[in-house]
Amino acid sequence: MESLIFAILIGLVGMIFNRFGNKQTKDTKGSTPKQIGYELEQPMKPTPDQVEKVKEVITEKTSTFIDRKKEADKRFNELEKQETITRNRTINRTEKKEVKPVDVQLHSFTKDDFVKGIVLSEILGPPRAKKRTHRG
Repeated sequence: MESLIFAILIGLVGMIFNRFGNKQTKDTKGSTPKQIGYELEQPMKPTPDQVEKVKEVITEKTSTFIDRKKEADKRFNELEKQETITRNRTINRTEKKEVKPVDVQLHSFTKDDFVKGIVLSEILGPPRAKKRTHRG
């Protein structure tokens, strides 16, 4: 019962604070933005000198861009050549290695060896309590 009264009090306090908050936001919402007292003029037409300066700047920037692109392409091509050389070297190294066949004789194991292996795996393996068991 006390928790219900406590929840009602919290709700009432929240409603009171929301009313005060809404009054402040309504005041700001109703106002229109003030207009600045100057009018926009028509855009100015650039002078021929300004046009020439802009053209010069554009040609300079494009030429530097083209130069940088050429340098980057050269560097990229050099790196590709180096990469192919190193790939060829590693391929040649791996081809030179010879694989020796491993001689495993399965018939050399006896029944006792298999039993010993199972026993040792039980002894050296994790405890049964930590193994997952499937109980169906």
